[in-house]
Amino acid sequence: MDSREPGGKPQLTEFLAGYGGPPAIEYRGGRVKVIAAIVYRDGVVIEWLVGPVPDLSLISDIEQSSDEQSSSFFPQLRDQPARLESLRRFKRLAAFWSSATLTDDLGSHYQRAWGDAGSAEGLGYRGREAFSPRPPEGARELTVQVHDLAITIALIRA
Repeated sequence: MDSREPGGKPQLTEFLAGYGGPPAIEYRGGRVKVIAAIVYRDGVVIEWLVGPVPDLSLISDIEQSSDEQSSSFFPQLRDQPARLESLRRFKRLAAFWSSATLTDDLGSHYQRAWGDAGSAEGLGYRGREAFSPRPPEGARELTVQVHDLAITIALIRA
């Protein structure tokens, strides 16, 4: 398969380039920062940082739509409402980023392959979203679209 064709899960083993993201953006009472776009032979990874966490109440958490469902879903946390709310916030954040799409200024098609996230020690949450294929040589910018938020990363080649 041509490494420029979307499809399949990229291996991300052959690093080609890295591009720093723009400054953090204020969003729904929080901050979202694309740290970098890391380009590999067969894909691109968008690294991000969120903190403080924006109001993501627009994201439904179906299994946890009420306190009763939340406490039955996590019975061990019934008496820990702060911890339960933290898990709900993380679940919404994961759902938020799982809707991410990627485009470039040449109109290339990218397919989301996977994403992951975790706590960033007092800073909020840090994560990665992987897409395939890699950007074409002539691309000058990538734009990550997540719900109503668009963040553009300049692909400045030295």
